[in-house]
Amino acid sequence: SAVSGCVNTNQYKLVFGSGTRLHCDPGNQYQPSFYKLENGNNSVCLATGFSQFRQLGNHSLFNQTEAVRISQDSLFNQVAFMTSGTNLEDCEEDAGGPTRCDDALQPDPMVNLVSLVVTGLRV
Repeated sequence: SAVSGCVNTNQYKLVFGSGTRLHCDPGNQYQPSFYKLENGNNSVCLATGFSQFRQLGNHSLFNQTEAVRISQDSLFNQVAFMTSGTNLEDCEEDAGGPTRCDDALQPDPMVNLVSLVVTGLRV
């Protein structure tokens, strides 16, 4: 007995005849990294680098926003605005991984001094 199948997309149709085997390989699976970003009274939760579009669909913060692909590497990012009643613990992986991203860009006095000296020498 011949088994055939059909896959319909928007304007294209793929027809598989008998003897055709179709194997779908999901490829590499990446879990999101979570970061809480703050500026004054505003804070957002950023999830980056995950491989499935609807991967955060069950997460309480991200059920109102959609994931976006910002580059050609096929990984998604998603952001959610945090309200005043939202805790830092809400912006984390369900597995309980570390979430806080401290600001690593602190002004360095030596860099400031070297920049000032270079500017003075140019004048």
